[in-house]
Amino acid sequence: MLSGGAFCFIVGADAFVKLPNWYHWCDLFDLCHLIVVNRPGFDLIHKQADLPHTLARECRDRWIDQVELLKQRASGFIYCAATTPSAISATVIRHAILTGKSIRYLLPDSVINYIYRYHVYPGEK
Repeated sequence: MLSGGAFCFIVGADAFVKLPNWYHWCDLFDLCHLIVVNRPGFDLIHKQADLPHTLARECRDRWIDQVELLKQRASGFIYCAATTPSAISATVIRHAILTGKSIRYLLPDSVINYIYRYHVYPGEK
């Protein structure tokens, strides 16, 4: 959370382009800022022409290119953060937990503790 009460939802570029398939996806813009990051095999979105029409229309006036601007409003902006792509995903983490494999080096200890304390993934071992 940013100072002033702004929440940021970090989403991979691969999932971002599929937002229109999510349930009530437009509501995200009322709840938080979106930070889009690289994913292996999926580059950041640099042109709105690269987006599905529905997503491009909804995102048209939301793009910012300076991270500091996220502090100006509580929600609604989209910022593309250049990051080193990581093959770690929620799917990989969920599968590891459900098959009893360690996730020790995939996440910070505080996140691991939260997952197990609150049974984030049903059926975890």
